[in-house]
Formats: sequence, structure tokens, C-alpha cells
Amino acid sequence: MKLKVIKGLGEGRRLGFPTINFAKPRALRLEQGVYACFMKIGGKKYKGALYYGPKYNFGISRPRLEVYLIGVCVFGRVRIAELNIVKRVRGVRKFASVSALAQQIKRDVMRIKKLLKNVELV
Repeated sequence: MKLKVIKGLGEGRRLGFPTINFAKPRALRLEQGVYACFMKIGGKKYKGALYYGPKYNFGISRPRLEVYLIGVCVFGRVRIAELNIVKRVRGVRKFASVSALAQQIKRDVMRIKKLLKNVELV
């Protein structure tokens, strides 16, 4: 599924996990949560951690769609990307603090790296 990039607010970057933000296509039927995924950008494939849902810790209740690309930085030149979701990792929740959220994201990324280690994008 192709996704259009939109401007985010920079919360991910401040947490140490810069994300690419996307407009959610109407055709995308997705339960809110964190997912292991692959992104295809300009013919290259990247492993990613996708988040779809509200950003409770930042006072945002409307669901957002964003992807942290694991181990790479391609920001600024991305306009359209292709998404391939592999597996849901966890649901959405509010954390006691932004620091606790950052720790959970770190655990999510580690889990997603393990999940995608032997998975190939076709």
C-alpha cells in the first residue's frame, strides 16, 4: 500500500526515535497499535516500527500513522512510501511519563528487530 508523507510535530525526534508521518489511506483497515513493518522508499527496503493510534502522552486524541525506520535516516527526501505490515506487536496505551514511553519504544524496536531478522520483503 502506498502512503503519502505529511508533516509531523517532532515528538518522535525528541524521544530519540524520529518518525515519518503519513496520511492514513481510507483503504487501510488497521487496529490501533504498534507493528513490525517494512517500508519501501525509492526502490530501497527498510525495516520499521509502525505506530497507529492517538498520542495520549502528547495530548493528541486523533489517531496518527507514523513509522520509525530502524537504523537509517532518510528524512527530507521522502514523499511517498510503500508499506508492508508484518505483525502487530502491542496495543495502544498511555504511559506514566514521556520517559516511560521512550523506554517502551526502545523495547518495541528491539522486539521488532528480532521479528524481522529472518523475514524478507518480496
